[in-house]
Amino acid sequence: MANEEVNTTCIAFDYAKVVLEDGLIIIEVKPNTILTATKAEEMREACLKLVPESKFLCLVRVGLGTSVDSSIIPYVNNPEKTISKAQAIVLRSSLQTMMANLYIRVMRRINDVKVFTSETEAMRWLNSR
Repeated sequence: MANEEVNTTCIAFDYAKVVLEDGLIIIEVKPNTILTATKAEEMREACLKLVPESKFLCLVRVGLGTSVDSSIIPYVNNPEKTISKAQAIVLRSSLQTMMANLYIRVMRRINDVKVFTSETEAMRWLNSR
């Protein structure tokens, strides 16, 4: 398991941090991170520690150079692992955006997931959920 630092509104790992801010979960993934099923599970557990009682809206800020490992595909396609009502993913490059949109199209998601290059647009979309 990655190094974890915990307080009542933030759980930090060496690759990301999960923050509860005004009822919104914000996940900030550091640049050049390779996201795996293990890391996804750690972040999921962090979200549940911060918001255990209900589904929530989630903003994911992804650093440049971040990629996903193939182990994550069956993990995110598992309906039992879905804990957010909606998830807005903010990406920093057009290549990341193109790959994420393709990936989202092939996933069987039961919650709303949408990719953005603007955090303002992402927040507008989340607030409409």
